[in-house]
Amino acid sequence: MWIKQPTTYPDTISVYHKIKHVKIPEGKPITEFDMEVVVLSDRHQRIIARALETNVLFDYQKNAKSPMPEFMQEALKKAKYAQGDEYLRVMARRAEIDEQVKEVETALEKPEQGAKSEQPEKAEQ
Repeated sequence: MWIKQPTTYPDTISVYHKIKHVKIPEGKPITEFDMEVVVLSDRHQRIIARALETNVLFDYQKNAKSPMPEFMQEALKKAKYAQGDEYLRVMARRAEIDEQVKEVETALEKPEQGAKSEQPEKAEQ
């Protein structure tokens, strides 16, 4: 875990996980996958920690890695695809906002046509 900024009580944190990589060994069942973790602080209004975790399915009775059941594989695939779809949606929205900001900046940079100078005229003595 990479701690970017410490925090103490009272603070509320939010922990977000993202499927990073599913390890699919050649000719073997899936037994593990990686997730990226981000911890956000309400008080600091920023990311205070990041982590990369490897999740391993383990059978304690056999003392060995356990193959991932089919329903878990399907759920993992659905979540991974949903993350990709959401990423594309967010990037498209970001591009729209960037374009709107450019339009506003361009409008502010152009002097108004026919506007009088805002400097007062000097009176002659």
